[in-house]
Amino acid sequence: MISSTSNLLLAQYNSLQANSEKANSQTANSQAGSGTSGTADSAATITLSEAAQARLNQMSLNQSSLDDSAATTIAEDARASMTKLLADSGKSSPLKDGQLNLDLSRFDREELYAIAANADGDFPADQQKAAQLELQRRFDVTMAGGLAVVGMTGDVTELYDLAREFLNAAGPEEQASEAWQKQMAAVNEALAQLSANPDRMPGGIANDPVDDYLIRAANGEAIIELGFSDVAKDARAALDKQRAAAEAAGKPLVFDFSALGSRGLSAISLNQDGLFSRSEVRAARDEMSSRVGRTVQEALRSAGAANDPTAFSKNLISQYQTMSVEEREAAGFTPEYFLNLQRNYESSQAISQLFAGFSGTSESGSSFSLLNFL
Repeated sequence: MISSTSNLLLAQYNSLQANSEKANSQTANSQAGSGTSGTADSAATITLSEAAQARLNQMSLNQSSLDDSAATTIAEDARASMTKLLADSGKSSPLKDGQLNLDLSRFDREELYAIAANADGDFPADQQKAAQLELQRRFDVTMAGGLAVVGMTGDVTELYDLAREFLNAAGPEEQASEAWQKQMAAVNEALAQLSANPDRMPGGIANDPVDDYLIRAANGEAIIELGFSDVAKDARAALDKQRAAAEAAGKPLVFDFSALGSRGLSAISLNQDGLFSRSEVRAARDEMSSRVGRTVQEALRSAGAANDPTAFSKNLISQYQTMSVEEREAAGFTPEYFLNLQRNYESSQAISQLFAGFSGTSESGSSFSLLNFL
């Protein structure tokens, strides 16, 4: 489904790209008002004492020191997390044949960027590459979920809105990078073109991450995942290490799934290769149920903030499309569940359109709402 939608969007893009021009150009036409004397206004000048300047300089140095300290802490945490993950899985590298060989989904975004950018100059090249692939994978997953919604709404603006949200979620170090700034500028330019002409695909934009995703998705190069059997083996190794640590300490084993991404948790829940015990499977299913519950709650909260009757269904449809087949099965998200989401979206959209004519202002001056109508 994702592939066919990607090809459709890519075909639309290619047909319009040659004629695509910049949607808007802004010019500065405003002038400062002139005074009665006929002379130009000038900005007021404030002179600080040497003591005040010294205090400001010290505050700037202190802030810079805090920023450097935070970045150092992130890099140290990233190193510790990578070292532990490699040790738990019994692997020496997060890559195999140039592709991800570890599930990095539980890494913090800032930790991943610290590794990818070699923040302290001491991350091995294979770890840098793995972090870069994981960051790309996360963007691809976000776009895959957006495509499912675009396939119903026909509004490609949603893809660019998602891309902007993804970029805005980056940490300060990533946002300071040239690559991030170029991609954000490209996304903003695309949104400007869509605002000027919603019926045309954006085109002629350098560093457009959405355009790059559509091309890679159409070529089958997006969202390259670690094989599910390999995910299961890594999860088995991690649980074995927890069991050994508990036995060495003479303590009862309490499963800790915090370091496992949803694919690792799904591998235990489904137990396709028979690697896990009944108690491990049961504990993993309980954790999966808890995570699914939080996902649905977040989708509902986000929909409420959007004040859009279709938002809840769109959020869940997007979430469904970002999950692998195994993750959907472990979470209990069947094809029938997806069909119900589509029906709910269509019903919500119909209701929204039905009452669109009542969205004006009543005679009393208050805003008209569905609650008023009922």
